[in-house]
Amino acid sequence: MENITFSRDTVFVNWIANLDRRHFFDENFTIAAVIIVKDEERCIARCLDSINDYFDEIVIIDTGSKDDTLNILDSYSNNKIMVLEKKWEDDFSYVRNESLKNVKSDWIFVIDADEYLDENSYDFKKIIAMINAYSDADKNVFCPIIIDYDGNVSISVPRIFKNNNRFKYFGRVHEELRVYEQECFSLPLKIGLNIILRHDGYKKDIIEKKEKYKRNIRLDLINVEEEPDNPRWVYFLLREAKTTLSLQEYKNYITKHILKNQNAGIVIDNINDGEYTYGLLAQYAYKCLFDGFFSVAIDMAKILDELMQHSQVNGHTF
Repeated sequence: MENITFSRDTVFVNWIANLDRRHFFDENFTIAAVIIVKDEERCIARCLDSINDYFDEIVIIDTGSKDDTLNILDSYSNNKIMVLEKKWEDDFSYVRNESLKNVKSDWIFVIDADEYLDENSYDFKKIIAMINAYSDADKNVFCPIIIDYDGNVSISVPRIFKNNNRFKYFGRVHEELRVYEQECFSLPLKIGLNIILRHDGYKKDIIEKKEKYKRNIRLDLINVEEEPDNPRWVYFLLREAKTTLSLQEYKNYITKHILKNQNAGIVIDNINDGEYTYGLLAQYAYKCLFDGFFSVAIDMAKILDELMQHSQVNGHTF
């Protein structure tokens, strides 16, 4: 599978050039929010309150809540909200794909239960109206700005796309959205939008209570086993398994996925520059620090700095 990267500036220019001006502000379309929940009594009302007035349809799949989540959902007497129950199968992509099958709206906006729409983005349909006129909107995906509780910002997580049966999720966790084109699934082009979601699901107490890392590492390993050549799965595994994998295992993954010559060392001239190169190297550096190999971590930091200065790729993952 080809790993696509892109320049955000180039995408923006091409997008504007391809807008159909005749329908530039046509808001005659529908949009659905799609949410997966399990034991989300802490935050599901906050999520729904932020989106309830602005979406035409809200599709929610519960995968086995034992807390008050379902009762909270029942309290929203609203014809636009559909709640379905599915057995948890250790596969986020399966549940997401099942949720997509129940959407009737023209557009899909995937939102997590521990997220909520920022009040400055309540007019987001005007932005969707613009991309609805984009000639390639049926095969591209659109990324809101996701701001974590600690200020970390993500701008390349695809959440918004046309409901045209061409998109499908892959991966047990940290699922990847792909588009069916030319008789195969590939990575769609990502385009950033000025729509803000707030997220707080990775606070330490929430992670520990829901055992997210333990679950994620188990599913990360399955992802790597099922698609061993996809660096995305390795990146997330290394990000989450610092207390589980050895430093040598980290190095083995780095050697396989970013080095031109696997028999040579981790040096600047031997590194392939791809979307996950920086993230993989950074996770290796963090692991070196975690295990007390400070000189190696410093060497990796120097390599990262040099790569940043000379990189030809703008769409990196850290």
